[in-house]
Amino acid sequence: MRKTNLKKLLALIIALIMVASSLTYIVSAAENGAEEPPQDGLTAAEIDDGYSSPWAFWDIFMAENVYGLGERGTYSNFKGHFTWEKFKPALESMTLKFGIESEWPDGRYEDGVFLTRGEVISDLHVVIATILEFSGLLDDSLDYFVENGLIKGRGNGDYQLDAACTTEEMIILAKRVHEHIIYELGLDSKGFFWKVTGENNDVYILGSIHISDGSLYPVSRAISAAFDGAEYIGFEIIDVTEEEEAYYYEKGFLDGMTIDEIIDPYLYEFYEVVWQMLGVEKEIYDYLQPWMAWSELQYILMAMTGDENETIDDIFYNMLTMMGLGIDNYFMFKSTFDEKEMFQLESVTLQADMFASFSYELQEALLAGVLMEFYMMLEGGEIEDEEIDESEDYMSAAESLSAMLIAWKTGDEAAMLEFSGKNAENDDPLVGEYNNKLLTLRDIAMAEKIILILDESEGEGDYFIIVGAAHLVGEGSIIDILIKAGYEVERIK
Repeated sequence: MRKTNLKKLLALIIALIMVASSLTYIVSAAENGAEEPPQDGLTAAEIDDGYSSPWAFWDIFMAENVYGLGERGTYSNFKGHFTWEKFKPALESMTLKFGIESEWPDGRYEDGVFLTRGEVISDLHVVIATILEFSGLLDDSLDYFVENGLIKGRGNGDYQLDAACTTEEMIILAKRVHEHIIYELGLDSKGFFWKVTGENNDVYILGSIHISDGSLYPVSRAISAAFDGAEYIGFEIIDVTEEEEAYYYEKGFLDGMTIDEIIDPYLYEFYEVVWQMLGVEKEIYDYLQPWMAWSELQYILMAMTGDENETIDDIFYNMLTMMGLGIDNYFMFKSTFDEKEMFQLESVTLQADMFASFSYELQEALLAGVLMEFYMMLEGGEIEDEEIDESEDYMSAAESLSAMLIAWKTGDEAAMLEFSGKNAENDDPLVGEYNNKLLTLRDIAMAEKIILILDESEGEGDYFIIVGAAHLVGEGSIIDILIKAGYEVERIK
């Protein structure tokens, strides 16, 4: 991999703590109606001389960047009309996603003739009927779309079926159909979701996964409805000031010494090899605190595809994409788009202090674990550790992430508790320190803030709070604390 510079690595590091740092063009576009195009990191939806309408922006973003409907050429000329050649890829992408072989002959409609709203609805209805395996006459298309809320009229029941359909209308209809099929098949994500009833209002609490591959969407209708009805949306962190960013760097970088003076010499040898393979200079990685190096490397590991030609820029892009598709970012972007009032339960300085409080023994153990993963991926070697070799439950970082995503989609609380390692029997003092500082103490502090909301707010509106899923499962979790405090707590699936 080619060399990177200090600015690139620092950007990569701060991306781990700035929940809203990735895909920030969504926020600005939602605020200004996408009148001014962003200058960097353009998506296909933005590389066009005609931008989508502000009201359509969110649906188009989801259709392209999350669901992958159509192809690059689909996302252009949003307010103009389109022909069959542009519509066909959107249809085919949906059928392929659900394992259905589509047969859409070329020339289905005359060349150069714009498709009408009625024709788009008719073809999308065929997709629905094929995937859901029910018989439906084409004449039933409009009735089906109206009954299932897939189309909205323009007043007096006028759906203008004979009018030429715009590109943005087609994309929005395709996105709605895609989500409708997922809901009908029961493939929507159930998540870890609770309702806490207070005297004056309700607090909904959703457990998050901070990164994903986009397979978590759409979330269940219950989650979406609670979010839509809430006045206030809470996150662990929503913003990072320049002062907080500087503080995080101060805590994360060594001053007056280098990391080789702290960690085991043998471990440092491989530490150096890994960073060199990633193309990072010695004057950068030598001054990382062990916890910062561990935090950085574990996210890099999950963002790597294994392509030997992969560059640090590729990894950076993959990481931002995965973070942008995390549950936190999804609801943060949607909160901005819907003009919700947001607040945070923690701060970057609090989290920096928490990591910096890890003993050097714990930091070294965490770093050693992620370096073993790199050894397996980059060298194709086997870890010579009897405990790991004899364990059938050992999973790589990529396997663990995949399993966690499945647990989140299905709402498997037992699986998520196992991943967290929170209540597992273990007399290792380093495990105890890790769980206590990363989870237990933060669970108590966040639960106390939620209790203040339940006790002191005066019914001005419901709250929807999102924190890491590990904070909501098991003994001593936020949910456990609220139950023991006497609140009515209901798990919603």
